[in-house]
Amino acid sequence: MESAPFADSMESAPLLSRLLSMQPDPQWSVEWVASSPVPPAPVKNAAPGPYTGPPRYPAVPRWGFPFYKPLSLAAMPEPATPLQRMWAMTGLVIPNMWLLAACSLALAAAEVWRYLLVITGDDRAFSAALVNTSDALVISAGVVSLLLSLVGTCFGALWLLRARDQAEDRYGVRNPRSNRQALLGLLIPGLNLVRPGQLLTELEHIAIEAPTDKRPRPSRLVLSWWIAWAIGLLLPAVTLAWNYFDSPQAMADGILLHILTDIAAAVVAVLTVQVVRRLTALLMPSDGSILAGVRVIAVNDAPAPPLRPAGKSPNGR
Repeated sequence: MESAPFADSMESAPLLSRLLSMQPDPQWSVEWVASSPVPPAPVKNAAPGPYTGPPRYPAVPRWGFPFYKPLSLAAMPEPATPLQRMWAMTGLVIPNMWLLAACSLALAAAEVWRYLLVITGDDRAFSAALVNTSDALVISAGVVSLLLSLVGTCFGALWLLRARDQAEDRYGVRNPRSNRQALLGLLIPGLNLVRPGQLLTELEHIAIEAPTDKRPRPSRLVLSWWIAWAIGLLLPAVTLAWNYFDSPQAMADGILLHILTDIAAAVVAVLTVQVVRRLTALLMPSDGSILAGVRVIAVNDAPAPPLRPAGKSPNGR
């Protein structure tokens, strides 16, 4: 065999160089051909057949969007009635007004403390901590009262519109003014001194089922609220104008005006609660459905029930 010279040359050269320099012998070269173990399917160039419809499945496919059953109209919630809207706004107005009254009284107390510091500041010097505490109470209570007054005004306006809708729905009497005119009367400065009282008077006139040809007249409660509302709007304007005076006496008088403004805001908030409660009670249905879950404790001016002997039941047994 001729393998001895080939082995000698492999032993004398490095392994990598031998591998790179190896050339196959032409008479021992092999050509590798890859073939598929499965013969390819014959290609059919037949024309497509007619359309037979969408694909069909032996069962419901489990892929795609989840199963959704559309709701019927009977299952949809019914729109809220005017009574429900009014009752919902009543539950927002009353707590807000109580909070506003409490914050306004707290602000008035903080302003009284500041007033005492101002009138006694000429005779003695106060510590910086005492003055800073007074300022912090005034600022914090003032910011909270301002926010509550803005929110309460929005809630009150919405309650008034809902109450007007409930009055129309229950009594079938159209309001003299539209809701748009009523809302403009609440927002326009100057006009909002008079228009809210007029709207409450007209609403009360419808709620007590007064004759339509009779001129609406406010009750004592609505009139008291009307006066307090006008004063509560005028006092902040006067107080703001008074701040332009910078004398010590004007500063003390300005603090007094702030105190009166805070007290007026508290009075308006309390009277608003009373007016909302009264008009809401008048606009409620009289079928007794609103009294569900209410326990009667006592009835004023009712005749005494007949007495029965002890030991007998109401049916006489």
